[in-house]
Amino acid sequence: MTPIAATRSGSTRAATRPERAAGFSPRGRAVRAATLMLIAIVGALHVPAAHAQRGRTVIDWKLDRRTCQVGEPFELRLVCVNADGPEAPPLPPIEGLDITLLTPAPQHFSSTTIINGRRSQETTDTFLYRVVGLKAGEYTLPAVEVTAGRRTFTTSPLTLTITPAPAESDNLADRFMFASLVVDAESVYVTESVTATLRVGVRKLTVNGQEVEVDLWRNIVGSGTVNLSVFANVEPSLTTATMRDSNGDRHAYQVYRFDVTLRAEQADPLLIGPVFIAWSYPTEVRARRDFFAISGQRLEVVRSQHTTARAQAVSVQVKAPPSDGQPESYNGAIGRYRLDVDVKPDVVELGQPVTLNVSIRGRPLDGVAGPDLSRQPDLVSRFDFRRDEVVGEMKDGAKTFRQAIFPKQEGRQTVPPIEWTYFDTRDERYVTLTSEPITLNVLPPKSAPTQMMVLDAPDTQRDDGPALTPAQGGGISPNYVDPALVLASRPFVLGWQAAATLIVPPVLLAALLVTRRRQARLRDDAAYRRRRSARRTAEARLADAARAAHEAEQVASVAAAVRGFIADVYNLPSGAMTADDVRRALGEAGLAPALVSEIAEFLETCDAARYAGGTAIAAAAATDAADAPAGGARGDSHSILAAEVAPGADDARRVREWMSQIEAAAR
Repeated sequence: MTPIAATRSGSTRAATRPERAAGFSPRGRAVRAATLMLIAIVGALHVPAAHAQRGRTVIDWKLDRRTCQVGEPFELRLVCVNADGPEAPPLPPIEGLDITLLTPAPQHFSSTTIINGRRSQETTDTFLYRVVGLKAGEYTLPAVEVTAGRRTFTTSPLTLTITPAPAESDNLADRFMFASLVVDAESVYVTESVTATLRVGVRKLTVNGQEVEVDLWRNIVGSGTVNLSVFANVEPSLTTATMRDSNGDRHAYQVYRFDVTLRAEQADPLLIGPVFIAWSYPTEVRARRDFFAISGQRLEVVRSQHTTARAQAVSVQVKAPPSDGQPESYNGAIGRYRLDVDVKPDVVELGQPVTLNVSIRGRPLDGVAGPDLSRQPDLVSRFDFRRDEVVGEMKDGAKTFRQAIFPKQEGRQTVPPIEWTYFDTRDERYVTLTSEPITLNVLPPKSAPTQMMVLDAPDTQRDDGPALTPAQGGGISPNYVDPALVLASRPFVLGWQAAATLIVPPVLLAALLVTRRRQARLRDDAAYRRRRSARRTAEARLADAARAAHEAEQVASVAAAVRGFIADVYNLPSGAMTADDVRRALGEAGLAPALVSEIAEFLETCDAARYAGGTAIAAAAATDAADAPAGGARGDSHSILAAEVAPGADDARRVREWMSQIEAAAR
């Protein structure tokens, strides 16, 4: 294209006057230039597209800037070019930097270019990290390994510089914007909570000396740089405050308050913050009339000043209970609690269970476990019960643990005191709570033994759980208060109706999801849509060939069916496919060379028959007949047209065999 354009440009300058003499105007030259450009574009679009070539793989870090202030967030990007399924690498902790992965799934972008009929494709996957400098200094992010497919790549080291924050007045009223961060406790124990409060003050805007009410925080979030740390998803409350600056002038501020409660999950320092806010504060504003504004006027910024507000990170010490002097009955509860124990009913026949209710009240209750009854020796000697861990139930400010226990003897039996230990964070000591003993009246069984099943006392040397033995009793089956006993005493049978109810809905849902996914793919993926309908379209063309009245139409329909099928399967333009294009496409797809040659020669024969009439067909048939061995028939592509000059049933079968082999290779 370039030499043609150069020759045309030169000849235009040399023949300007003769063209005008011949009646060519500047408008006519512009129309001809646009026409030539359109022809070039259309020709490029119809170039047979080969398989896209991918460039080399490059994975490395990218930064918008390498120098930032303390507390100022900036974006670190890991860019993976032409990488096959890259994974976000774990970054080593660097003291003085807070690095957070923002996109566990990469942002994906792909582009395709076609130059002189050759297509190249480039893919880019980007992982975003947020980096905040906690203290000034130079930092080096070491080289990290990135896994992409079955290959591993190593990035280059990265150097960052964190500069100190600029000095600011201690008087908050001297600033256009300020931020303060406080916590209600400097140290807590594991499982305790700490409340952090962030206040952001923004000086109110004035127009002609009059304060205007504007939601400044919404403007800051929309046009500024904001890093709120743990307060990012908190909705602030708004108050107004008036303060005096160092010159004695009074200024009104909108103060936005953010509160968040954090639970200490492990004995490590709990870091809250830092907070950084940057905004162009409007130092001069004027009002203009606006018909569409609710107030009838809108504010226009005349002059602004870059302003920052920052709050240093606060570290809360998280402590674990001491191991020295820890009682055996302690199971991890931290806080202040109260213990209540009761038994229901207090009169029971031997072999029947009673329910032991252990209720714990206090804060916090999340994660609190009840007493380990297997460590209560007096209870174990007098009662049988399951040794499984009991899950507590939260209700009315208490966490209740229920356990079915079986008296071992008749007469007056005593549920011994239950012990439970917690760590008191206020007094910083272990406290063991003990319940009062409870008396039960255990009656002998009223009748001969029946085959009711209860839990037998396990052997102290066995850990495989309690065994089931016949109980002594009779009459109506007793009421079991423990759900585990109900399930243990009655076999569970799943009928076909229940099985169908459980199985059919998931199967129907799975079928619906598969159908919806296939419909979405057919709608959005043109290549998949063409590949799915390739066989159906080809069969329709073969049917047209069978119904055609003229031999030339039959040949053209069969050739169109083959070309169209290949183009649809490999998502290629079908209108301009030649036999050489088919040969190249099938060869790149990995088909056997003999099959590729057979199909290409068949299309060449069809083209000859189409443009040369019946002579070419008859000649091809005569050649095949002469070359065929005695009593046999030649099996190459020309034999398809040899029988009765036009394609027949055997020829259609041969074409269908080709389509099946092409489909198998394309899977």
